Amino acid sequence: MYLLRSRYSFVTKALLFAAIYGSLSSVTACPDPPTKTEKRRCESIPNNNDSYTFLKYRIQFASSGEKIIFCPFNVKKDKKDRPIIISKEIEIVCSDIGSCVIDGPGSHIVTKTRKAKLSVQGFTFIGATETSVSIDESSSAKEHVICSSTFNGNTSKKGAAIQVGKGASLVVGQSDFIYNDSKIGTVVTDGSLEISKSNFEYNDGSAAIYGGASAAIDSKDNVFANNNGEWNILYAKDASNNKNKKDKDSDNQAQSKTKKNRNKNNKTEKFQKIKEVKVRPTKSPTVPPTVSP
Repeated sequence: MYLLRSRYSFVTKALLFAAIYGSLSSVTACPDPPTKTEKRRCESIPNNNDSYTFLKYRIQFASSGEKIIFCPFNVKKDKKDRPIIISKEIEIVCSDIGSCVIDGPGSHIVTKTRKAKLSVQGFTFIGATETSVSIDESSSAKEHVICSSTFNGNTSKKGAAIQVGKGASLVVGQSDFIYNDSKIGTVVTDGSLEISKSNFEYNDGSAAIYGGASAAIDSKDNVFANNNGEWNILYAKDASNNKNKKDKDSDNQAQSKTKKNRNKNNKTEKFQKIKEVKVRPTKSPTVPPTVSP
């Protein structure tokens, strides 16, 4: 299990985000961060054995179109717990980026039905043993959004962090994918995926992003470094549906084989967010990126 711990205050993290990405609203699909008033009114999750159940029911029984600002929490999901099902339009936001943590096996969030429209901002997902966030093809009527979120130490045969079903649409921005382990792709899509200004580091699998035969992938300004798979973005045989045959990512070769040595050399400049991670004894990755002076 990998635990992501920040040593820095929200202000410091916000400054780091601004230094790396510019304004948080620079990614047009990402919602604005919560205001000071919204942060003061954030909702707390009780810190007890029922915290995951409380969180799940709070989200599942929210009003359609509701925006929920959560105070920081760290809930533990048990193997027998079912994932949070999204069947309506909802926006869930953490008042402190990265400090709303769902940690545990199975899946964490699954969208269902044509009425579903999910927007997630500032969450951290750890320890899933099936796809952490799944955008089901039944929820293909509306576009879903994941921003300023972290997927750390999730495992699955396919799409450890995210799966997008056929016909569904997902926008991902300013998010981190670290130490995820999946045979086929950290992020897998059979639908439409727009992903930008996100970081993929130390992930295991055939590719950081895998597109199925019906996938449409638009990838911009992403960083791929020290992933154990051979590819940054690997398309299925029907690559003609994709917008970016030559991706404009950090190394400009998202469809070609990742050169691990090249990533080691350029990761320090392009991935400047400070993190502390706990590394599995069986892994011996290189030293994580640091902030350039």
